[in-house]
Amino acid sequence: MECRKVLLITDSKALESWCTEELYGDFSVSVVSFEKIRFLSYSHVLGDLDAVLVDYSVEQERFIMGLYRYVCGATPYSHVKCIILYDSYSHSLSQLRETFRNADLFNLISPAFSLRKLFGTDGQLEMHAPHSLYGSLYGPVMSMTDFDARLKIVASHDECVLLLGESGSGKTWAAKKIHQYSNRCKEKFLSVNVAEFNPNLIEGNLFGITVGAFTGAVAQKGCFEEADGGTLLLDEIGELPVLLQAKLLSVIENRSYKRIGSIKECSFDEKLIFATNKNLEECVQNHTFRSDLFYRINCLTLYVPPLRSHKNDIPSLARQFSLKLQKTLSRTAIEKLCNYSWPGNIRELENVVKRACIFSKKEQVTADDIMFSCYG
Repeated sequence: MECRKVLLITDSKALESWCTEELYGDFSVSVVSFEKIRFLSYSHVLGDLDAVLVDYSVEQERFIMGLYRYVCGATPYSHVKCIILYDSYSHSLSQLRETFRNADLFNLISPAFSLRKLFGTDGQLEMHAPHSLYGSLYGPVMSMTDFDARLKIVASHDECVLLLGESGSGKTWAAKKIHQYSNRCKEKFLSVNVAEFNPNLIEGNLFGITVGAFTGAVAQKGCFEEADGGTLLLDEIGELPVLLQAKLLSVIENRSYKRIGSIKECSFDEKLIFATNKNLEECVQNHTFRSDLFYRINCLTLYVPPLRSHKNDIPSLARQFSLKLQKTLSRTAIEKLCNYSWPGNIRELENVVKRACIFSKKEQVTADDIMFSCYG
C-alpha cells in the first residue's frame, strides 16, 4: 500500500506525539505550527496530501475557517480531507457543526475508534466511520499528574461528571478521588453498578419503595436516598433500560425523586458521577441511550486513560498490590510488568501481581513468577 500523506496543524506537542505514533508505518505525518503555516502558501502546504488534520482552538478559528474554505473551494485539492480535531471538554459540538457545516469533526475524548481506523485498508479516509477518537489529549498522552489535576477541578463543582474509559482502567478509583477532593468528602460515597440490578427491581433500587406499593412490598431506601449529602456513582450507565432513562433525566433536572408507591417528592443534594466503557454517542445513534440524557450528563467529561498510556505508574501500582500480600517485587519482575500491553488495565495488573505473590514461595517475586495468562 502506498504511504498516505497527512498534515497535522497544531501547537500541541502532546497531540503531535499521539498522532505521529498512531499513524506510524502506513502514513507519512508532517507537522506544522499555526505560527509557521501563516508564512506558507496554501498550494505549497497542501501539495499531494490525502488529509489535513487541524487542532481546533477559538484563537485560531478565523485561520482554520480560511484554510477549510480554501480546501473545499480549490478544485485541485478537492481530494484533500479537512478534518477538525476538537475535544468536547472545552468546545461545543453544536457550535462547531454550525461553523464548519461540511467539515469532518472528530472528538478527541469520546471513546470510539483510533485515528488509524478512520482510514480504510486502501489508505483512503472512511468518512462513514464514527466521528470521534479514543483518547488523545485526555487519554494516551495525558500524564497521571495532569489527570489528577482535572479530578480536582471537577470535584470543585457540583455538575454531573461522566467518566469514560476501558474496562478496568480505574473509573471507580477516579470517582472516589473526586469524592475525596470535594467538599463532600466527609459524607458517604456510594458506588452502584446499574448492570447488576434486576431489571424488574431497578427503579426501586434507585429511588426506593414504600410499604404496600405492591403485594409484599416493604419500605426500602433507594441509592439516591442512601447517598444524600455525599457522592453517588452510577457505574455502567449505558446499561440502564431506555424506559428508566427518561425518569432518571427528570430526577437529575429536578433534583428530586418519588419512591415507588408514593406521590411525595423527595429532594436530594449529592454529587452525581456516571461511568461507562460504552460509546454513548453510538448508543444514542442506535437508540439504546436517550440523547437528552446523554447531553445532560455529558457536562464534566473525563476520559480515564488505559494503563498502557501511563506505564510509568506500573512500578508503584504493582508494589502497592504486592505489599498487601507482604511480598516485594524484584527489578526483573518490574521490568517484565512494564513491557506488557495490559489489555485488562489496572484490574489485570492487580490480578497478575496477586497471582505471582500467592504462588511464589519466595519473599521477593521474580520475573519467572509473573504469568500474564492463567495457562502459563
